[in-house]
Amino acid sequence: MDSADTEKKPKRGAGAAKKKRKSLARRLLRVVVLLWLALLLVTGCILMWRTSGFTSSQRPATPVKVEISGPAARIERLAQAIRIQTISDGSGPPPATNLFALHEHLRVSFPRVHQSLVRENISEYSLLYTWKGKQPNLPALILAGHLDVVPADPKRWSHDPFAGTVDGSHLYGRGTMDDKVTVMALLEAVELLLEEGVIPERTIYLAFGHDEEVGGYEGAKIIADILELRGVVAEATIDEGMVITEGIMDGISDPVALVGIAEKGFMNLELLVTGAGGHSSMPPRKTAVGILSRAILRLQNNPMPGTFASSVRQMLEAVGPEFGYGRRLVMANLWLFGGMVKSSFSEKLATDALLRTTIAPTMLEGSSKENVLAQEARAVVNLRIKPGDAEESVLAHMRTAIDDPRVVLRVMEMVPPQTSSSSKSRVFHIIEDTLRSIDPSIIVAPGLMLALTDSRHYSKISTDIYRFTAMRLGPEDLQRLHGVDERISLSNYIEIIAFNRRLIRAAAQ
Repeated sequence: MDSADTEKKPKRGAGAAKKKRKSLARRLLRVVVLLWLALLLVTGCILMWRTSGFTSSQRPATPVKVEISGPAARIERLAQAIRIQTISDGSGPPPATNLFALHEHLRVSFPRVHQSLVRENISEYSLLYTWKGKQPNLPALILAGHLDVVPADPKRWSHDPFAGTVDGSHLYGRGTMDDKVTVMALLEAVELLLEEGVIPERTIYLAFGHDEEVGGYEGAKIIADILELRGVVAEATIDEGMVITEGIMDGISDPVALVGIAEKGFMNLELLVTGAGGHSSMPPRKTAVGILSRAILRLQNNPMPGTFASSVRQMLEAVGPEFGYGRRLVMANLWLFGGMVKSSFSEKLATDALLRTTIAPTMLEGSSKENVLAQEARAVVNLRIKPGDAEESVLAHMRTAIDDPRVVLRVMEMVPPQTSSSSKSRVFHIIEDTLRSIDPSIIVAPGLMLALTDSRHYSKISTDIYRFTAMRLGPEDLQRLHGVDERISLSNYIEIIAFNRRLIRAAAQ
């Protein structure tokens, strides 16, 4: 055998091995591709199957005609209540004379209520009305609102905030949205029911605190304490809170009524940094103000993680089927698209606040003079705490984000978030049915209340708490809450009275 033959044989063997490896790689690639295709097919089938079963959960609607007699007189009674300046400011609750003036206005405006219900002054200025039921052993119903309002600067309003001005379609004034509208509409509804001879089966309490805007500690809290001492157990409390949104939820043209079944808590947190002080002409490299500023920046750059609380997940489950197919598929499959939905929510302030405990630096203090270094630099951060988060976890996040032992944290005030009430209860279904009877196009969904209400004080005596007023608000109306040109449309106010009238009649049985 010559040398040429001996050289060719290894080459043929190497070529065969190379072909074998290529063939094996191709087979493996085909297997991987087939597995991926199978996975995509299975995933697609799961997505479509879940979407096909993701159908509307809205209860059947039985439309009724909304008829409330004497609407002009009822609007004028609300306007008169607006003209009484029951303002809670930073120094405390409203002046006593103004609160008593509002009490008298209610007494004169609703004679049947004051003849048939027992009215008590609680902490002098809050009001508790008791409408005794025929079966006092049944769990009661608490309907809550508050008498006080926040301040308003007349220079910024198009109408005097305390003139109760009607411009033809709207009533303007502080309290038309928060919260004299609730108080007056409830009393109007009860007055109408008494006129019709209605006697409730269960006892109904109308609870109107006078200091909700400064915490409700002398009003609603004391009312709740007194009811607890009397052994009152409530099936539900319905207080101010969420509303009927119109044109706010992208992708849904119908009105969406969000009923608050849970409520965020809050924390006021002090950040304190101490320094040597001295003249500003010889500053240290890192001043107390600089250290504090860096801490605030780190907090804003490191928000709390976002998750879907139970109330938010229930909201998505209720409104999801009302979207077009594309969005409905996403909402039906949060197990796959949850991250994408969270990312979308994070882009807007209102929806971002649904995902996480928010961190808002609101107050800063340093030196009292421009050329003096601060011996103490202080900031106050207001946090709105999402259900599921606790004081310990929030503080741990804050310390990790700041990562500077020179910044001392102190909790000034803390109210824990309120746990979710049932969205399947008798009273929740009554709220749903009442809304859809007045307007069958309304989509009803549970929701998370971002701000605090007096309702939290009734949690110890109430099985469920719902935060809802049947106000219709569009995108331009949201900024009016605690803002400029607060107003209520005249037709909507009459609708709110009709809603309360039907709800009380149904819930009282």
